[in-house]
Amino acid sequence: MGVVATDNFAGPNNTPLPTYDPSWTELEGSFEVYLSAVRCDGFAIGSFAAGAAWNADPFDDDQYSEATVDALHASVGIGLVVRGDADGPSATYYMWYSYTANGYIDKVVNGSRSTLNPLDPITAWQVGDRVRFTAEGTTLTCYINDVEVKQIVDASIASGAPGVGCLLSGTPSLDDWEGGNLASAAPTATVTVTVTVTETVVVTVME
Repeated sequence: MGVVATDNFAGPNNTPLPTYDPSWTELEGSFEVYLSAVRCDGFAIGSFAAGAAWNADPFDDDQYSEATVDALHASVGIGLVVRGDADGPSATYYMWYSYTANGYIDKVVNGSRSTLNPLDPITAWQVGDRVRFTAEGTTLTCYINDVEVKQIVDASIASGAPGVGCLLSGTPSLDDWEGGNLASAAPTATVTVTVTVTETVVVTVME
């Protein structure tokens, strides 16, 4: 059965994210609710990043995180998280984030951050975009308004939960977040039936 978690961050301004809703676990750094959106208000010194994951539901390894872009910044990145270690918890997760000019995918493993596409930036988000980040097997895929813009393969993190992230902290924010399992549709079988019609002729012989 599919799992879908949602949050529109409709809480008082400057409320810490786990206080607003304990379903959120901060993996590193910190987040707050502001103007009915979520933004980062503190990052980890070692990685300069922050991540939070949804802890209230069990997620498959193949999962997605998506949200609407509420605000962007030239030098502070706001992002989506997949496979965040909410159970540890630990600073382990994948994050796709964007500035006003471009975007990147990072992996953070026990607080050590590295960028998977340092020389190949992703198309920047725009305010109002619906962005979606998926993890399926070892493939990470990025979508902007349902259009695929990047795919990267990495096997460092196998499981976890979806959520939100950032690089540095400040004003950029996300709204109407959703996370869940990737749907796995069963293949459709096609059966071809051939019908042969035989005409029977009855001959009556009169004696």
